[in-house]
Amino acid sequence: MHHRRSRRAGLARDWLADRQGGDAAEFVGLEPQQAIAAIEDGRALLHAAGISPRGFVAPAYAYTCVLRRELRRSFDWYGGLVAIHGPRPVLALANGLGSSTAFKRRASPAVLRVGARLPTKVLRVDVHPADFELPDHVGALDTLLRRSSSSRQPATYDELTG
Repeated sequence: MHHRRSRRAGLARDWLADRQGGDAAEFVGLEPQQAIAAIEDGRALLHAAGISPRGFVAPAYAYTCVLRRELRRSFDWYGGLVAIHGPRPVLALANGLGSSTAFKRRASPAVLRVGARLPTKVLRVDVHPADFELPDHVGALDTLLRRSSSSRQPATYDELTG
């Protein structure tokens, strides 16, 4: 629940996790029972706040076999890098802003603007709370929303997979 990987997982998994989100890939390296416990703990916190989650997006989109199996069992959907997986999968590339490195903070607003212009049926924009602390990220989101408001209908993951 800290968006921090607590231990290494092996050369191949670590390389992939590092490409996707570095140390934010918290499920990579967890033992199966630790991953399940983390999901249950997060769900319990949300239920205590009066929220009943139907879906899940892994930190850094870093999924393990155990995590995918548990999510298919206990959630309606989960969001990956190129699709929202559920009873009715939706092909939708994740467009977001990176803030984990200086390069990502500088480059991601331009990448988001390019991704928003791709001719896709669904324009998926994933926003992290840290994005609102960076003026360039806020500006990129504002531009994207203004350009898309007349041609696209906003929807939640729940509505897309409904």
